[in-house]
Amino acid sequence: MPVTYMYVVTQVTIKILLLSNQLKRAFNNSILYQMVALFSFSSKELFSYLNLIYSEPPSIINSSSTPVVVFKGDSLTLQCSARGYPQPVIRWYKNGSLVHENTSLQFSCLNDSHTGIYQCNASNIAGSDTYEVEVLVRGKALHLCR
Repeated sequence: MPVTYMYVVTQVTIKILLLSNQLKRAFNNSILYQMVALFSFSSKELFSYLNLIYSEPPSIINSSSTPVVVFKGDSLTLQCSARGYPQPVIRWYKNGSLVHENTSLQFSCLNDSHTGIYQCNASNIAGSDTYEVEVLVRGKALHLCR
């Protein structure tokens, strides 16, 4: 059943009907309203539709504050995913500098230079969310890197 809001402006009554209040990604997170203007000096009605787009700030869904300890020469993949609307852009930073733009940050043949604090940042027009993970590279390489 539609929800109706009524506003009276000099000689004009504006009626707003909420036609759809379901926020669904399949319909671009939108809410559809129908606006009807009723003029007291006329029997005519003016119809208009208003589609409001709903945006949702990013929320990172796979964060862990536990340091990742790996050995020299190993491979490592750091994952970051987030929900939000519109779909958040994922960026990886190391010690504050951009290193990659994707949900997965992959390393092969790790060495001491890979040790540091990595930040996953998810952002869209509604906001941003960040989490950090510390990568610690230890020991001697167990195999040669190419």
